[in-house]
Amino acid sequence: MYFNIIRKIFIFMLITFPVLLIGQHSNEYLGAENCVCHSTVIDMWAETKHAVAYDSVGVIQDNDHCLPCHTTGWDTTENAIPGGFDDFYYAEDQDGIDKMKNVQCESCHTPTDGAPEVTYAAENCGACHDGSHHPTYSDWEKSLHAVSRETSRPEIFGWIDEDPGCAGCHTAEGFIQFIEQSELEPNVDAPGDAGADITCAACHATHDGSIEGQLRMDKTELCSKCHNPEYNPESPPEPDGSAVHHSTAYMFEGKGGYEYDGYTYESSLHTNVITDKCVACHVFMTPFEEGPPEVPAYTGHTFDPHLESCVDCHGDFEVADSSFDYRGVQTEIDSLMNVLHEELAMASSADSTTDAFYRAKFNYEFVYADGSHGIHNTAYAEGLLTSSIDNFEPSALEPVEGVMPEAFALQQNYPNPFNPVTTIGFNIRNAGKVTLTIYNSVGQRIKTLVDESMNAGQYEVKFNGQQLSSGVYFYRIEVSDEGQMIFQKTHKMILMK
Repeated sequence: MYFNIIRKIFIFMLITFPVLLIGQHSNEYLGAENCVCHSTVIDMWAETKHAVAYDSVGVIQDNDHCLPCHTTGWDTTENAIPGGFDDFYYAEDQDGIDKMKNVQCESCHTPTDGAPEVTYAAENCGACHDGSHHPTYSDWEKSLHAVSRETSRPEIFGWIDEDPGCAGCHTAEGFIQFIEQSELEPNVDAPGDAGADITCAACHATHDGSIEGQLRMDKTELCSKCHNPEYNPESPPEPDGSAVHHSTAYMFEGKGGYEYDGYTYESSLHTNVITDKCVACHVFMTPFEEGPPEVPAYTGHTFDPHLESCVDCHGDFEVADSSFDYRGVQTEIDSLMNVLHEELAMASSADSTTDAFYRAKFNYEFVYADGSHGIHNTAYAEGLLTSSIDNFEPSALEPVEGVMPEAFALQQNYPNPFNPVTTIGFNIRNAGKVTLTIYNSVGQRIKTLVDESMNAGQYEVKFNGQQLSSGVYFYRIEVSDEGQMIFQKTHKMILMK
């Protein structure tokens, strides 16, 4: 009996003592020093910028505009919880000011009788990290991170936060788990409908200041945790027609694409010069617009690249141009992309099952999924595209099923005029050697589309004039049997760009 009485007293003290020590939170703010049950967290918090939000810059300490976000418990409304910084500030109580200065626990965890709810909502940070000084929250709202659970693909909305693979990069709860995993592909406890997008707390550790910016990982690794295609870049898989996932991190490093034998693949200077990787250009720091330059403000959480970030290295860069087509880089890469895209589009049904097609398609999607149009690594993107164009030549020849022509014929191309692709149809009455050739207006051969023995039938072949200039061109068919010409015909077509 005595044992049970002692046990009950012990349990009562265990529950009651912390409450007596830290007071009734519902009645007043007490400061971080009273959160004794969370001593480890307090030690970590002490290393963050929140812990010096009031102390670090003197101009803040007498500025009513700054104090609500740089102190604890500032609330001048009628229903304010007593003991906040404003109570001591207006009373000129220095002891009270010292107790409540800086952003302490109760700034984010409002005094409560119970444990504060854990939430990753961006609005918590956005209460202060917004406006002309810190436009971080409003910037974030414009980013794809703010809709990471929806994405730009409506067909997958609704289950992306239920999938252990997708949730690791598309939800805050999943990403925090994924950071602890060494695998390239996430496998997390998906949060379901209650999940948050990639909010502030996904990338920034709320209480931990051990890494600059309170990031959960070093800034050179954080973005690449998700922005990679989830395979080992040192040994990319043999392309099999599957779509390539985010390739940004691998493109920047100059690896991970399909590299053909006999080609040398180089990287641009960005790979070695930009040591901060993504954040150097995508989270660019600008001065506080309403105060002295020594009070910096973090902007850039739209994650759109800042033109100003280029000026230090590219002194002749025209910031006012609002374009990243520096030295025609994006124009060049987009042109190569268009050529390879048209080549892939012209592939026949037989072509589209070949290794050559899969490899070219893999590199096209690798460059496309990078999203920078060659800015991240111009040399590597150019190398992948040019080698793919060199190594894939579509036949573009398709038989028209169920048609057996009674006579030879060469049909007018359609559309005509065209830009840049057109289709040419022809009929073969009986088997023979067929040649279909494109000529320019002065009779020079441009390209041979068909040069093979063919069975009787009706056929269509596509011609891509992407690399030609506007003008008049001719196409000519010749059919022979055992060296004897049995049919020939020429038509005119117009390329109009």
